[in-house]
Amino acid sequence: YRLANILSLRSFINKLRENLQVLMNLNDKLSNESNKLVTQTESLKKKEDEVKGIVDKQNYSMDRFIKNMKADKDINEEMKETVDLLMYQTLVQFVISSDRSSDFTIHGKEIELLFVKLHAWEYFEINEGALRKIIAKHNGEIDGILTYLSKLIHHTEELEEDDLLDYHITEVKRKFKRISKRYSTMTDEHMSTRNACAIVAMHNFDISDDDSDSSDDEDNKLERRLKVMRRTSF
Repeated sequence: YRLANILSLRSFINKLRENLQVLMNLNDKLSNESNKLVTQTESLKKKEDEVKGIVDKQNYSMDRFIKNMKADKDINEEMKETVDLLMYQTLVQFVISSDRSSDFTIHGKEIELLFVKLHAWEYFEINEGALRKIIAKHNGEIDGILTYLSKLIHHTEELEEDDLLDYHITEVKRKFKRISKRYSTMTDEHMSTRNACAIVAMHNFDISDDDSDSSDDEDNKLERRLKVMRRTSF
């Protein structure tokens, strides 16, 4: 009986040792994480002091500075939305102008013409696979394509083609960084978005037909196309 108790006690002690080792390992990990947090806190405190010093030199309150930073972030988000709208608006123009036969559908060479125009679109990248799926899904019918694009713009439902357009401003951002490397990444992004807005707003895309003339028939074609655009209500 005593031997059994001794063996049971020894087994219990061994388990305690195992648990103790686990706890020691966890304690080491927690100590490492705590040290990292202390280092990060000190770094953040240093940056906070630097920012406060700059703000104080300009006779500016810290609260007002933070408030303006938040407002600036909101403005940046609005500008990004504006860029998205400008992209889709131009995409709509490209789709409509690719309908060379004026039958309110694009097919065959008209689709390839559309992608030639899109690949020449300097400041933005097109997800060609996603757009081809949209065109095929609606059998090339412009009304259906534009209605679908409108849903993408207004996010009325989750669509797998949400990544249809990704505006890329790498070149603009790189040029800005070459001018000055002392700005933060957030500032780079902010300035790049501003530049993208300016670029798209000022860029005149040529969507006219090569064989256009001043005849009544051409005027009618234009009016019909405008009606399609109005129905999409971007």
